[in-house]
Amino acid sequence: MKSHTNVEYRTTKEILEGIIRNASKYSKFQHDTIYGNRMYHVVKPISGTGTYEIKITKKVRGEDRVEPNGISKNKDTTKQEFLEELQKVLAFVFPRVNYHDGNVLVSDNNNDFIISLVKKMK
Repeated sequence: MKSHTNVEYRTTKEILEGIIRNASKYSKFQHDTIYGNRMYHVVKPISGTGTYEIKITKKVRGEDRVEPNGISKNKDTTKQEFLEELQKVLAFVFPRVNYHDGNVLVSDNNNDFIISLVKKMK
């Protein structure tokens, strides 16, 4: 006899946000959430200065698809360090994780998600 089970389904964006919230477990960065007119995910280096907003951009795949180009270099070495550590963790969860113009690109069956960092000034 089968028993009833509750299965939770999560979207790709919810999984990405969950991984980002746990940044201190896999990187040298600390996650924080800022509430204003909308919710912002930010990371701060544990030993350093600067605050970076994490932007997750969803590109709905139609005719055009975001193609990975493998460019992981950034002018800001702190930003590059976090994105490299994030990419390593995401590669365990998602089958198609690459770089696109210095940002992390996660591709699922229907969408492309581009994860980028923007330095915030106080």
